[in-house]
Amino acid sequence: MFDIGSGHLRFARRAPQSGDCKTTLPIRGGKQTLPPDLHLILEGVANLEIYNRNDSLVWIVPIAVRFFFPILIIVGSPFLPESPRWLIQKGRHEDGFRSFRRLSSKDVTDTDVRAELDATIAGYEHHKAVVASTSWIQLFRGTDLRRTLIGVGVMCLIQGRGISFTNNYLNITLISLGFSHVYELLVIIYAAMIVISFLGFYLPDKVGRRPLLLYGFCVMLGCMVIIGACAAGTDNKPTGSLGKLTLAGTFIWILVYSLGPVSWLTASEISSSALREKTLALSAWGCFVSGLISNICVPYIQDADYGNLQGQIAFVFAGITVFAIVFCLFIPELKGRSLEDLDLMFEAKIPARRFQKYDIHQLRPENQGTELEAPTDDKLKIEENTRHVETI
Repeated sequence: MFDIGSGHLRFARRAPQSGDCKTTLPIRGGKQTLPPDLHLILEGVANLEIYNRNDSLVWIVPIAVRFFFPILIIVGSPFLPESPRWLIQKGRHEDGFRSFRRLSSKDVTDTDVRAELDATIAGYEHHKAVVASTSWIQLFRGTDLRRTLIGVGVMCLIQGRGISFTNNYLNITLISLGFSHVYELLVIIYAAMIVISFLGFYLPDKVGRRPLLLYGFCVMLGCMVIIGACAAGTDNKPTGSLGKLTLAGTFIWILVYSLGPVSWLTASEISSSALREKTLALSAWGCFVSGLISNICVPYIQDADYGNLQGQIAFVFAGITVFAIVFCLFIPELKGRSLEDLDLMFEAKIPARRFQKYDIHQLRPENQGTELEAPTDDKLKIEENTRHVETI
């Protein structure tokens, strides 16, 4: 239940933030990745201390550790800034402005914050006008279908890339591959994940969501192929240099996966304003159902008495990762866009490859009196040349 609750909490944090401040929140990504990894290392240290015991502490301590972050959330929640979007929904516009200001970077002026507030108010009024007429079936119609497929797909791929094999059952995987000092290795890996998580304070808004997903999938594909090849060449008992290579592949895969919350961030931002709650609910459902299926099936596929793939199961996840790489090409770059901007761009059917550099101003209602039309390559070149001349 804590895992399910934490999933909804992740969406609850991401969706308002991603829409509240498109030019603010410089550490948005890091805030999402660090807490789960801190939780893992707490569990790893606890397991390291008790795995040789035979008393009731073997099950009491791991369960007790899981209460740490829920208690921390309960205690810390009153000190968090309120969502500006929620304040706007309640008609508290000046409180919304102060919340925007508190969440903004220091180099953002009050004029910029006021403009962001006005845009959010306009977006909310539009949202109210259309949300009452939407239903679940709208998720699978028109441009909303594209957004639904991206949101659900990117969430299902969290599990499909092999997290059950390389993390959830990592201790079993390492033991089956013949490694010793498994629990010590787990603590080292989890500690490294925390270090990598700090990159989440910087990379999502600096590099972008799409490059992190695409290049991350490519690295993870290479790691899975290495793990599977080492297992296949040694009858699932890699030793010596191949054993070290297997451990390195597993280690690198997990570190790259530590940026996995980018998937949560992408799913929360991709949904339309009118269907946000429904899209997030369906995406979370897809993630947890795929995780349930994976967690049930992986042990049987690996086990010598059943599927007997053991370490060669990495080839299965390598195949899924190839699909993930292709899928990523259809995910647009969402960096620096407000939720209102994304609504306009999806309605205009802008191709995913053009999202990053597209000039949103030509789609705003005040700048356009005709029906939205997806721009051609020639139009984009003309607009780019015009901006260049104006700059000169």
